Order: sequence, then structure tokens, then C-alpha cells
Amino acid sequence: MSKKDYIIFSSIDWEVHYQLHHQLTNSLAKNGSRVLFVQNIGVRPVTVGDTSRIIKRLKDWLFSTKGFKKINDKISLLIPLIFPFPFNKFFIKINTILIKDSVNKWIEKNNFSDPIIITFLPNPIIVKLFENEFKSSFKIYYCANHMSKGSPQASPLENWEIKLFRNVNLIFTISRLTYKRAKQFNLETYNYPPGVQFNEIITNKKILYVNNQNNNIFYIGALSNVIDYELLNYVIKKLPQFNFVFIGPVLVNIDKIKDFKNVKFLGQLDHTTTISYLKSAIIGIIPYKKNEFTDNVYSCKLNEYLACGLPVISTDLYEIQQFSKENNIINIARDKKEFASEILSINNNIFINTSKKNSWNTRFTEIQKTINLKLNDFENNYYKSSNLFFSYYGKIKKRLSLTLISFVLFFILIFYSPLFWYLGNILNVEHTISKSDAIVVFSGDGYSTYLNTGYQKRALDSKKYLEKGYAEKIILSSGRDQTIREVNLLKLFLLNKGIENEQIYIFEEYPASTYENVIMVGNYLKTKKINNIIFITAPYHTRRASLIWNSNFPNIKIKIPRLVDSPKKNIQWKTDLDTIKVIIYEYLAIIHNKFNNRF
Repeated sequence: MSKKDYIIFSSIDWEVHYQLHHQLTNSLAKNGSRVLFVQNIGVRPVTVGDTSRIIKRLKDWLFSTKGFKKINDKISLLIPLIFPFPFNKFFIKINTILIKDSVNKWIEKNNFSDPIIITFLPNPIIVKLFENEFKSSFKIYYCANHMSKGSPQASPLENWEIKLFRNVNLIFTISRLTYKRAKQFNLETYNYPPGVQFNEIITNKKILYVNNQNNNIFYIGALSNVIDYELLNYVIKKLPQFNFVFIGPVLVNIDKIKDFKNVKFLGQLDHTTTISYLKSAIIGIIPYKKNEFTDNVYSCKLNEYLACGLPVISTDLYEIQQFSKENNIINIARDKKEFASEILSINNNIFINTSKKNSWNTRFTEIQKTINLKLNDFENNYYKSSNLFFSYYGKIKKRLSLTLISFVLFFILIFYSPLFWYLGNILNVEHTISKSDAIVVFSGDGYSTYLNTGYQKRALDSKKYLEKGYAEKIILSSGRDQTIREVNLLKLFLLNKGIENEQIYIFEEYPASTYENVIMVGNYLKTKKINNIIFITAPYHTRRASLIWNSNFPNIKIKIPRLVDSPKKNIQWKTDLDTIKVIIYEYLAIIHNKFNNRF
């Protein structure tokens, strides 16, 4: 695991007060891992109040190297610039591309090998990256709170977070309620609340006092919208004998508490300095509002207060309740009056041992073990899946090769062999021609290929044998009903070539098949006592037609001449698709007629 590279998508910026994100990143780096820490890309649209943060982000980016900044040999920052519209479909696509390109450049230039991806964010960009770009990576969601409940603007995150729950290999949570929520969607969920840097606190002997007084009550953390300022206003006013000291950035309007004389704001300090101040405190407080968001929060400051030996007073939060049931050392206030009362009555007990059990080193060791175990399973399954894939791919490749070879051979057999020339010659019937009573021409029989151009060839054939004196009469029949009848066109052609009108007879009926056409014309020939005919039709139609003639009118002798478009007698190695269709149609038609006892 020490050789693994990590990409962490953080829900905070690196410069903010020390939190779980920093603990995890620093611990991974101490273990030898390289980490790319991606600064917060947001979970809600920006507002006017975010102006200073936007300006800071732009300044940080300008003083970076194309958005990248080095913290030390193991930790680097990516300061992304994206469009501040987290739930707009168009900008989700654009922002995903921007983040993807930056991260991929880093991976390529720094030779990150199969990095483990950890996200503290459940926003659309992360979900899209996990579904597509990092689809085959080992992915962890560190669910640090219920972000969709943090503000009304962040409420669309809920559905995106469910998608994320389902699309990661491992989930770490920091509170019991968050654990229950995540476990519904992913069984690989483990609850690891934040821990305290216990050794760092114990070895830090330096004590810093505010105004050289020892009546200081401390709050460490950002002054954000999770704090109950009405409660603080009441408590600070009620207890002027205590100094209330706040360490952390101011993110919201604090007018309700800023003007009290017994209030001190130290701003954001480094972690070591913060601990030195805590060692001079008499109480640590967690004055959060109670709501669905804060009930899902495990406050990192809780164990830091305890590690410094401080009694803790908190509002009635779910996670604090559960912690207190197990340890019975937290003073919980249900309202502002109880909060003030708890401060007055608290005893300065020693809480270090409880904090020691919740040290970050203990937490991180458990996290390491879980990641190692699940990563090992993931890589083994991936290896097996890869082997199965390549085995399956080999089989598929073999099948595809055989299919391709078969297709090529089939294509050659059909289009570039004498097969259809041979099959076509079987269909083509030719007789020696002698003088007959009449020439019978079937036009438009069979299928589409016989239409239009076919009648022109039949006209040439019938004219040729009539002019040579093989018969004195032509009988024309069309097997199809057409807007302009082929037999009329045939007649016009013959009249134009000098054939007398009296020599030409046309059937007005339109038989539905070759069989009906033969029956109709054959009955007419019998009435006219015509027993000897030259029969002209399409070459590949001659086999089927002659079988029907011979079976139904055995007393009529038919002779089929060689036609203008008869197949060549020399072997042909190439056949076009239209000819193949005609030949196949004819064989099917012969089978059909045989099945219906027409010959």
C-alpha cells in the first residue's frame, strides 16, 4: 500500500483549518504514498457571499503552475478553475472535461500508477468521472457529512450521492447516521469517525493564553452556518465572567456575537498553535444547531478538546448523544439556558484516556487495513476478470476469425465461382427449332427482374423467329397487371417492324401465376387446334414453364429456342446479385409448384 498513488477530491481547500482531509492526506504521505489533493470544486451554486473565495481561488491559480502547486515531495495540490453551476447539465459536461484533462495530465506527467481515488465530494462531476474516466480504478467515498442537507441550494446532491454510493468500491463514514444511510446502497461501508492527533497533542508542552487569563472557553473550527448564534448570543451575554475564544475562519455574518467585550477571534491558526491555546482553556464547546445535517456530523474538535483534558459542552446532536452513551463524559445541553447552566456547573475532569482511544493513528491503522483488504480483493478479482476476459476474448477472436473466413469463402463461392452459372444452366431449357403453328410469348412472368427490360428481349426473340419463317402467328400473354401492359408494347414493337396486325393475338386476362398462364393459353391453343409451338419466355423461367406445359398439356409440343439473354455456354466465374436473386427465386418457385402438384 505504501507504494500506491492517491488522488483525493476534497470538500475543503488545503489552507483551511486542520481537518480529517489533512489528517488522511498527511498520513498517506508519511506512509510513502504520493497524493494529488484536488481542492474543493463545490456542491452548490455560488452567491454574492462567495466573492472573496472566488477571488482567492483565482489568485491561488495565478500563482500556481497551470493550477498545480507542490506542498512537499509527496503532496501536490490541484487548484481547479471550473464554472460555478454544479447542477446545470451543460456545465457538468464542461467542468467534467476540465477536471478530467487536468487530472489526466498529472497522472501522465508524474507516472501515477493505477491511483486509488478518494472523494469527499458527491457532486455530479465526481459521479461522472467515476462512471467513465475512473471506471476501472479502485474508488473510495469518504462520506464526512450529509452534504445535501447543508443548505437548500445543495439539496440536488442527494440523488447524485446515491449514485456515488452505488458506484464505489468502498465507503468510509464518520457518523452512525451516515453509516446507516450509506449501508443501504453499498455493503462495503465502514464507520471511521475522525480521530485526534494524540501524540502531537501530548508532546506539545507549549501553552498560549489569551489575555493571560485562565477563564477562557474555546471553540475551534470555521464560523459557518452550522453554529447556533442565537444560543451563543444568550450564553455570552449571560456569562460575562468567562472569555469566549474562537479559532477558525469566519465564513458567515457574526454580528450577533462580534461586539461583546468577552469575545475574542483569533482567526485561522496552524494546528500546533491551536493546540497550544487549547491547553490554556477550561472548556471546549460545540454550539451547533440541531438539524438533519448536524445530526450526521461527527465533530473533529470533540477528541481534540478531550485530548487536551478539556470538559466538553455540546448541543443535543445525535452523534454526540451516542458518544456520550458510550463514554458518559460529554455535557449535553438541549437549549441555550441548559448550555449556560452546564458551563457554570462543569467539573474539570480528566478526559485524556477517552481521547486516546479515538486517536487518529488508531483510526488510520484501521483505515489502512480495510483499504489493503478490499484493494487486494479488487485486484484479485480484476486479475481473474482480466484472465477470463482474455480467455473469452481468445475464444471470441477465434470465432470471429472462423466467421470471417467462412464469410469470405461464402462470398467467393456465391459471387466468384461457377456455382450460379451451373445452377442457372440447369434452369435454362433449349431445343432445336423447327417450323411450328405459332410462337407463344410469356411476358412479365415470375418476378420483378422480368418486368420492363425483359419484354424488350422477348420482342427481339419473337421477331427473329417470325421473320425466319418458323411460324406465322404470335400469341402474347402477360403474367402481370401493369399500367402500360408489356404485351401492348410488344405488339407496337412488332407492328413497327412490319409484322401484320392479323398475325398478333393478345390475351386480355391477367393470370396470377405461370401455372394459370399456361392453363389459359393451353386451353386457347386446344380450341384453335394448335399442337406445335415455339415458346419464348425469360431464360431462367423456361425450366419451370416447360414442366408445367408438359404436365398439363402433354399433347402440345413446345420448343424453346436459344434466347437473346440465354446464359453463356462457357463457364462463368462471376455472377451479379440480380442474377443470383432470379435463380434462387426460380428454384423456390419450382419447389412451390411441385408441392402444389402442378407438375
